[in-house]
Amino acid sequence: MKPTKATPNQAEKPGRGISKDRVRAKFGEPLSMEPAVGEPPISSWEYPEFHVYFEYEHVLHSVLKRTEPESTTTE
Repeated sequence: MKPTKATPNQAEKPGRGISKDRVRAKFGEPLSMEPAVGEPPISSWEYPEFHVYFEYEHVLHSVLKRTEPESTTTE
């Protein structure tokens, strides 16, 4: 199988199931942290290029932030 190349809009992000401690060790302190809500408790951390959603203490999902396309308008 051929390895895939990352495109410029793909950032490395945490994989499902890793702990909050491992996310912090690999990616550093988040820009912001939202407290857990609901049952099961879901919390989130914001990083410059992605958001990470946790169920209890483990990654449930991580999502790249949307980037706006460059403007092609000339003035």
